[in-house]
Amino acid sequence: MSLNCNSPRLKITRQPQSTYNFPYESEVKNGRGYLYADPADEKRWIRVQLENWEGEEDEVCIRCSLVTDSPDRSPHFHRLGIRKINRIQIQECQDGVLSKRDDCITAT
Repeated sequence: MSLNCNSPRLKITRQPQSTYNFPYESEVKNGRGYLYADPADEKRWIRVQLENWEGEEDEVCIRCSLVTDSPDRSPHFHRLGIRKINRIQIQECQDGVLSKRDDCITAT
């Protein structure tokens, strides 16, 4: 199979931290519980980049899933969520910040 280097592709520019203990909901209310990029002590967000995209930003939806570290990659029992005014909102498709430069879209 030949790879077309000019076709759109997703590149992870900041990997998630390699190990993480997910907190209970009450711990997130106290400021703990965000999954940062590695190294976690810099508190930077995970970042992906869509390269060679020729469409518009509003045509892009980058969807994240939390899966197990096993060959079948089944859904993890923890779920992705966001913190909104001292409560956690679970949602599968979250809005991130998209920025476009040249032919590359970056999401954080």
